[in-house]
Amino acid sequence: MTSNNDAPGSRKPGDALSRQIAALPKSMALTTRRGQIVQFTGIGGSRQDIEDACQTLTLGACYIVLATEVGRRRSHVVLREGRFNTAMFENVS
Repeated sequence: MTSNNDAPGSRKPGDALSRQIAALPKSMALTTRRGQIVQFTGIGGSRQDIEDACQTLTLGACYIVLATEVGRRRSHVVLREGRFNTAMFENVS
């Protein structure tokens, strides 16, 4: 016997959440290389990371990567504007 949740065209409870998660910006790839472009999303990282970055960067703006530093617990992207948590960026190119 099938429930109403299994009927064709019905939405399962997790569908809305899945769509919301899929719509969130993705963190930049840790393999991002010098010269590639990333966009500052301001999502991810600690509150302090975000506050510090917002003092220097413009939300939604694109920046050129100078280097990517991958550590055991944190990773950083180095831009002309400074060094920031990679979680707050997504790849553009």
